[in-house]
Amino acid sequence: MDINEQNRAHALRAANRRRRGGKLSFFAHWAKIIVVSLALFVVIRAFGVEAFKIASGSMEHTLFEGDFLFTEDKITASRARDLFARFPGLRVWDEPAEQRYPMPVHVEGQDDCFVGRVREDLSHPRGLNFWVVGDQLRKGAATNAVQIAELVLQS
Repeated sequence: MDINEQNRAHALRAANRRRRGGKLSFFAHWAKIIVVSLALFVVIRAFGVEAFKIASGSMEHTLFEGDFLFTEDKITASRARDLFARFPGLRVWDEPAEQRYPMPVHVEGQDDCFVGRVREDLSHPRGLNFWVVGDQLRKGAATNAVQIAELVLQS
């Protein structure tokens, strides 16, 4: 038996020793993987998500659509509803008991924007979360141009 055959035989014996565990070692191996994965999940959730307290109630494009707001002083949700109701061109549609809120399909063809789901943000002491919905083609493209032109002509 030459040196290559000896090395090959030694490698086969070592591989067979590792395989001898059978089904029990296979399940033990996977149990270790699952335990390590769960531990990583808990650590990432505790330090990554909970530490930053990111508000997750927004539907889409939170930063661009403006459905959250930080204020200088704390404003309650009811006070925010009152302030929104006073603003021209903005209508409050907020019925949490009936779970009725403004949706794009309901406000299509209207000039006003609607605000709903007004609530205090749990992730920031001076934060508010709310939905702002409007007919983007009508309000964004047409009505805004007319309203800006009216303001320019008045001044």
